[in-house]
Amino acid sequence: MESFSSLEKEYQKYISEPLTQAKEIGEADIILGIPFYNETDTIGNVIKIVTEGLKNFYPQEKSVIVCVGSPEGRKALEIVDRIDLEKEKIKKIAFLLEHPSISGRGWAIRSIMEVAKVLGAEVAIFSADLFSEQEGDENRGLSPEWVKLLLDPIKKEKFDLVLPKYHRHYFDAKITHFLVSPLIAAIYGKRITEPLAAEYGISRTLIPKYLSDHTIWTGEIGQYGVDNFLITKAIVVGAKMGEVDLGVKLYRPSPGKSMLRFKGATEGIFERILADRSFWENRGNYVSSLETYGIRKEQVPPEVKINYEELIGKYRDDFNQFYYLYEKILPKEIYRHLVELADSSSDDFMLSGKWWAEISYYFLLSFAFSKELHKEDIIEALNPIFLAKLVSFAKEMEKLKSKLNGIAPQDAERLLSLEAERIISDQVEEFIREKVSFLDKWKERGKAFRPYLPKIGCWEFIPQVPLVVPQEIIAKSGKAVQAKEVYKTLIDRYRREFQEFISRKLRFEKDTSSIEILQRVMDFMLEIQKGLDELLFPGDLHTQKGTKEVVEAIFHHLPHNQTFSLKEEAAYRVVSKYPPVNLLTRFKSSSLSSLLKKYTPCDVLALASWSEERKYRRIIWEELRQTLNPSDFEYSYIKPLVVSYQEFPSLAEMKGQLALNRMTGRLVVSELPKAKGGKFPKVLYFLTIGESIAEAERFGKVWKEFSQERNFGERFINCLRGHWGRAPFSAHNIFENGNQRVLVERIKQMGVKIKTESEKEGNLPKMILSSRMEDLTDCYHLALTLSDNTFVSLSAWTWANYSFEGGHDFPTPLSARVERDWTSRDFLVEYLKAAQLGDEATVERKVIELMGEGRESEDLAHHLLGLEKESEKVLIDTVSTIHDQPAGKLKRLADGPIIEPIKKNWWESKFVFNCASVRLNNRYYILYRAVGEHSKTSYIGLAISKDGITIEERLNEPIFKPEKDYEGANCNNPELTAGCEDPRVTVIGDRIYMLYTANSGHLSQIGLASIKIDDFLSFNWKAWKRHGPTYPGFPNKDAVLFPEKFSGKYAVYHRIEPAIWLSYMDSLDCPWPSEGHKIVITPRTGMMWDGVKIGAGAQPIKTSFGWLIIYHGVDYLNVYRLGLILVSLDDPGEVLYRSPNPILEPERDYELGESKKVYWVPRVVFTCGAVPASEKEVLSADDSVLVYYGAADTVIGVAEAKVGELIPQEVRKRIGSD
Repeated sequence: MESFSSLEKEYQKYISEPLTQAKEIGEADIILGIPFYNETDTIGNVIKIVTEGLKNFYPQEKSVIVCVGSPEGRKALEIVDRIDLEKEKIKKIAFLLEHPSISGRGWAIRSIMEVAKVLGAEVAIFSADLFSEQEGDENRGLSPEWVKLLLDPIKKEKFDLVLPKYHRHYFDAKITHFLVSPLIAAIYGKRITEPLAAEYGISRTLIPKYLSDHTIWTGEIGQYGVDNFLITKAIVVGAKMGEVDLGVKLYRPSPGKSMLRFKGATEGIFERILADRSFWENRGNYVSSLETYGIRKEQVPPEVKINYEELIGKYRDDFNQFYYLYEKILPKEIYRHLVELADSSSDDFMLSGKWWAEISYYFLLSFAFSKELHKEDIIEALNPIFLAKLVSFAKEMEKLKSKLNGIAPQDAERLLSLEAERIISDQVEEFIREKVSFLDKWKERGKAFRPYLPKIGCWEFIPQVPLVVPQEIIAKSGKAVQAKEVYKTLIDRYRREFQEFISRKLRFEKDTSSIEILQRVMDFMLEIQKGLDELLFPGDLHTQKGTKEVVEAIFHHLPHNQTFSLKEEAAYRVVSKYPPVNLLTRFKSSSLSSLLKKYTPCDVLALASWSEERKYRRIIWEELRQTLNPSDFEYSYIKPLVVSYQEFPSLAEMKGQLALNRMTGRLVVSELPKAKGGKFPKVLYFLTIGESIAEAERFGKVWKEFSQERNFGERFINCLRGHWGRAPFSAHNIFENGNQRVLVERIKQMGVKIKTESEKEGNLPKMILSSRMEDLTDCYHLALTLSDNTFVSLSAWTWANYSFEGGHDFPTPLSARVERDWTSRDFLVEYLKAAQLGDEATVERKVIELMGEGRESEDLAHHLLGLEKESEKVLIDTVSTIHDQPAGKLKRLADGPIIEPIKKNWWESKFVFNCASVRLNNRYYILYRAVGEHSKTSYIGLAISKDGITIEERLNEPIFKPEKDYEGANCNNPELTAGCEDPRVTVIGDRIYMLYTANSGHLSQIGLASIKIDDFLSFNWKAWKRHGPTYPGFPNKDAVLFPEKFSGKYAVYHRIEPAIWLSYMDSLDCPWPSEGHKIVITPRTGMMWDGVKIGAGAQPIKTSFGWLIIYHGVDYLNVYRLGLILVSLDDPGEVLYRSPNPILEPERDYELGESKKVYWVPRVVFTCGAVPASEKEVLSADDSVLVYYGAADTVIGVAEAKVGELIPQEVRKRIGSD
């Protein structure tokens, strides 16, 4: 399958010229769209008849006929090109989509709608194979009146989608009657006569909703599934739908395409049902019919015949091909019946409507949930059973027909038609009745396929700004796309850009200190401030006159365009009805008319947004919502208004423009109060004004798009009222970032222009400034946390605003709004692209859609990435109370490893590492992971020490080895890692509980085993009790169990990459609960030592200050280090302290893995076990902790520190005082 991006690129290549033609036309009222294949014998007549319809019924309307064909349609296109419509004053656009993967009917209809969107027109779609015939005085088939019937309900009754009702022979439209219509009625709650009709009327309001997601066209919707999409999308978005009676439909059937049509229609409706699950899963069982527009025509359709003997033969042949699938998909009773059908005589061949409905639902379930069966095979396998249903229907009709032999043919046909309608209606009812059972099975299977734990991850680019997304998305190609890979690609790119900037532009060496970097960045910003002040924007910002000079200079130098904003007469209508009283008072104007001598109505409305109370704005909004029309807007340039902050005090805060400013195309600015402005006031004004201009223009584009829709006033006010957002992925923040990106591009253009001018003038200072402006745009989006936890922003916006708001020294993470939104948008877009779900345009369309609905605050991760609505609740609100106090370091207790591989022992001859530890009877027991020479299977061995350093006893056999499939007991591939890995032990009561990574060779999950202390001390390894996987089938590692309960529940930390999660259990019986889990600690950002992923390390140790946990962190160079966290004694979800620095890192040869010896993974220190150095239940500051760690995944070392050395004194004091 070709990727979305490649197909979209091909499509844009073919659609660009037609869209250019549309723009040249300008506007239109009606588009008649005709998708074609190569219908050379009919397409010319179709165009002739619909043209006549336009002349007869819409002579005053501006109309365009758009014909879009497949690569095979060259001769048909020649016919279309020869038709002269100019004399009819009708425009024509005709072209082919010549790439084979974008040549289907769906792509053609998309193209017609794209043209209609540009022209702002209503659309009627007609098939190219329609024809008509005269029968006496009556015309049957396509007629000029069809144009009126499809468009009048839209134009006169405000319908959004108009569908035809045809007079068909009962053997026609079989897929519609027995599959698609019943499914739409049952699942979506709408009885629709012709869901696959191929003729439609579509309002201009509905078109943007159809075009909101470009990714859908790459599947069956781009082909024959488009009809299902048009119907179901309209239902889901709440469009007003109706039906019109068009009489008999005459068309040229395409022989040999019945299977193709069945596959397209079935896959199309199945795919839509899956895509719309959030709509119908809890919809209820109400079913309604569509409104009917117009008068019923009494016309007799042409007869269609069914040779059911031939269909029975086809069923038997195909049953032999697909019987193995039927066994997998269907219950035994139904399967046996299908077997009997294959062996039965024609007389006994019958499939009931009830069983057909059940079978259809079982196939839908298999299509949705089966991992072993291909979707295409499932669809093809349903076709023979569909044929069996047609046979049953045909036999019922034949049986009735034989009883009507003595009746006049015309009367008999009428009775047959009535009976057929009853059977078809009964089939719909069967689907509705069976839906309840289907929903139960859907929920049951959905639960089985849902990950045992939340499969979501949390990453940060900016400290304390967590981005929650699905851990992986299955792309349309079937490939699993990992969020962590997208994140890694981006963070690596930002890091590279950051380092290149500070080395090339700021000329820093590699080992420059953080404070030097920050100081040089500040100097860089000051240099830009000085250049703007002296060379481009001279003027005193503390005076109104000087501010006006600066603003005019910014408008002069910065490229900008017109915006779609309110006309003066529309503004006058509003302010004359609701005069701004406060504004009149401030300007000492006796009346509105006197104020309007100095200011235009748009000026007044813009200024009123700063002078009047919020209630006034709400009144204006309501007035506009009710009265606003697209004709009230026009394109005009943005106009700055410079006023005094003393008259408008809130302007001094520089918080951006208000809604009425954007609407009127005005930018209201004041001078700075004395002693305010910070270190970079010219930078601040330049960027703030530039961003406001970009914002106004982008709002104008949105409003222009809304102007094509019927409810313009409503959507316009929604856009203003809902302009806020909190979540990083909110549509609001993503839109705001779009403004910044436009601004950056314009500063680049401005820099190029200044460079050209200064080179001509020989003006060296300006040349240098132009270079600095280029530098400013290169680093505008960048911020990074350095390895010593120093946050460095390179964004001029952040520096200017931080200083303006009174910030001292250097910007903090909370001030990095631009960087926050920039990285969020990049992450969202790159994840969409990787998963073939969309691109920048997809994001922009969704943002505009939500803005028009007043839902700009909503999280795009829910809308575009499929993130479940409650996912953010997995984040624990509490954060470390103290961040910046460094922890003490662990001290190694030996010059080298204390445990190394033993060559003669087959199971530990190569690597020993990652060990648990427990102190019992004044001896240290070390349970370590071991790997032998001949495979990558892990076992758990035991070493014993009296002093915690010197190993005095070591067993020759493993104490725990793989015995279960989930532990890799039957993994025979020596290239796969498998076995029992990374043990961590906790003593609870009289038992030792061991959490370990159970690696089957294909899945690493958490296993739990336990043993009585007495059995452990007597080496009775047969006494191990396996409790099973804790979270069955879910990839998970690094679990540590707290030794005490919290509010009667056990607590465990575990690692769903990349973060540490907290879970509670009533008991330790497996499996553990699948709900109620929380993310307690996430990786830090940038170049921090734990910036890529983290994991719980040793079991929690109780101290008087809190539970002490040694954990591991991994940085961007894949170096593993150890740090510590301290959590509340009463609540493991409350993190009291997290070390900003590592407390142990690879330094020795055996940790770095740099000597000639064979090491498995270099640059690693990794712990699974730490123990008190003394027999105490609660450790004090003077008590020591021994930490055992794997080094380079090859040997084991030990290190020690006192609790008081590890936990900084300030932290201990803070906790103690609490």
